Amino acid sequence: MEFYKETEFRETDIGRIPKDWPVKKLGEIVEIKNGQRPIISDEGSIPVYGANGIMGYASDSITEDDFIILIGRVGASGEVNVAKGKIWVSDNAFYTEGFREGEANPRFLYYLLKNKRLSQFAKKSTHPIISLSFLRSFPIEIPKIKEQEKIASFLSDLDELIQQTDSIIQKTQELKKGLMQELLTKGIGHKEFKYSEELGHEIPKEWEVVSLGSVCEQRKESIIPRGEGSPFIGLEHIESEQVLLGKYSQDYELRSLKFKFYPDDVLYGKLRPYLDKAVLTNSEGICSTDILVLTANKEILSPGFLVYLLHSKSFISHAVSSTTGTNHPRTSWKAISQFLFGKPPVSEQNELSSILFDIEEQIEKEKKAKKKMDIMKKGLMQILLTGQVRIKVN
Repeated sequence: MEFYKETEFRETDIGRIPKDWPVKKLGEIVEIKNGQRPIISDEGSIPVYGANGIMGYASDSITEDDFIILIGRVGASGEVNVAKGKIWVSDNAFYTEGFREGEANPRFLYYLLKNKRLSQFAKKSTHPIISLSFLRSFPIEIPKIKEQEKIASFLSDLDELIQQTDSIIQKTQELKKGLMQELLTKGIGHKEFKYSEELGHEIPKEWEVVSLGSVCEQRKESIIPRGEGSPFIGLEHIESEQVLLGKYSQDYELRSLKFKFYPDDVLYGKLRPYLDKAVLTNSEGICSTDILVLTANKEILSPGFLVYLLHSKSFISHAVSSTTGTNHPRTSWKAISQFLFGKPPVSEQNELSSILFDIEEQIEKEKKAKKKMDIMKKGLMQILLTGQVRIKVN
């Protein structure tokens, strides 16, 4: 595709647009309908779309269009999504039907409305809402159909690249999970195994069964923050299944008691342990008291092995079974310190964690690449859909 910078613009009620782009009302180029209240069926196969995506399944449909744009009416008002094929749209969303032939490319219109951020026009109330009359009269700038098609094709290719990266991330994460389970129970290259009564399965002959509390301890050093900009980690900074410490804030406005942590400590989220939050630290800082700071006896336990152990299925199951409280279930150091596991020699622990860290590094690399593509796509949408940069049409 050949791109060029537009130089001829005109001022309109919706802003500065290319001179040859007309302004039309959305209802002039596509029919917009209000969704209906569906009967959700556990046995149905038709996806039911609401304001923010799929909300269930039904046994019949109200539309069979190949490409449907959905716009949130209430709740996620103004959110723009897309669906293909047979669907049922709920009454908290609008959907498009009957594009005017030769006037609008459905994919282009989807990207254009996405870029308009319709949510900013929602009427403010307890539940912000967008009306059907507003959408039908909503003004949009729209190039000729051939240019629409080229813009839509270009942005669709970008979406496909982003989706491929997403797929790589998901598959690599699945690989890591499977390999982690294998390595934590069978180790690396072992040929002789023994049955462990305590664990209920075989482990390598050289491994010994130990409790978590016998090889690491809880660091209980506490501190009242002084607002000096120290790194602060709360549960909100740790993502499920995350292994390496990433996001953090600073302690400028914190005044309540916090725990101190140091490099190679492992931070474990004791609140709702099914969320699977445990990260290895690489710096000094402070953390929420909803986080247990665990420090390994490095002569017998590698910090890297410890963090992966806390992400294992058997540990999560143990932690969840030990929770107390209904609204805010949490475990404790006393409970998880009793967890039993097969402990390899430290040299094998290091080798094992090194293999998993290499996979972790690849996942992080792909996540960063996806983030860059998301930012690039957002920027390209802005300049292409406003005509600042145009695609040459032969």
